[in-house]
Amino acid sequence: LNVPANSDINFTGTNGTNDIVLTDSLADALSITDGSADIVVIDTNTTGNVITLTSALTVGVNDTGHDVQFFGATSGQYMLWDESADELVLAGDTKLSFHDAAGGENIIASANGHLEINSGTTLDVTAPTVDINASTAVTIDSAGISLDGSAASNFTTSGGALTITSAAAA
Repeated sequence: LNVPANSDINFTGTNGTNDIVLTDSLADALSITDGSADIVVIDTNTTGNVITLTSALTVGVNDTGHDVQFFGATSGQYMLWDESADELVLAGDTKLSFHDAAGGENIIASANGHLEINSGTTLDVTAPTVDINASTAVTIDSAGISLDGSAASNFTTSGGALTITSAAAA
């Protein structure tokens, strides 16, 4: 099928569907190219069918977006770009993993409002000021904590006392 430049291909009908049916046993059932390079390839010969894009993907336009949702293998687990809230949502207890999923570096939230930041070995927080705003208390549960105030730093509190206690050596 050759269509002249500046022409449309329209599929219209009054009943049934107007599907484009690709029945091909070859790997690339449909390729959209720019000259000789594939831009979009629809492969119906691969298990689950595969659409490959080799160019940029833009969803919506600036100031007029669309929701984009990716589902996982577990019910209720998905990632959503919610355009109306300008928010990336990780639903359920979906993890945001860094480096590699098996490395243990991730952030996960649970249904009870607990946010967990996991680090494979060390969690570095580097900022000129770190504010911890807890409505009740901050608990540090560790076998040992080292506080280094040697860099002309002071430990201060606002509205309460700073108490540091050490267990007596056995």
